[in-house]
Amino acid sequence: MTVHRLDERTLELDYGGGILSMPFLELYRDRDIPMPVGTRIELEGLSIEVRATTADGRVSKARFSFDTPLEAPSFKFYFWGEGGFEAFVPPAVGQSRSMPKPRIALGL
Repeated sequence: MTVHRLDERTLELDYGGGILSMPFLELYRDRDIPMPVGTRIELEGLSIEVRATTADGRVSKARFSFDTPLEAPSFKFYFWGEGGFEAFVPPAVGQSRSMPKPRIALGL
């Protein structure tokens, strides 16, 4: 995944290969519920827009527009790192950051 910082309030995420690439991940969202390009989800303080999809219809790029600058103390960003959550600092405006591919270990 690559995180692009478009402005002080907007991140665009490129999901290499799209989301829901493994059946296990469908615990979070059923791939049979389509989200075509242009789909918008409006939440309090956040708007999410599907910007691109894979050939089989999975989201491959989404834009997250917040109504508060990302440096606001009310925000805490995390990503899944080596075995757990790690703090994430969004890149500077106009910059991008590639994230490590998450490893999901099932069992012991």
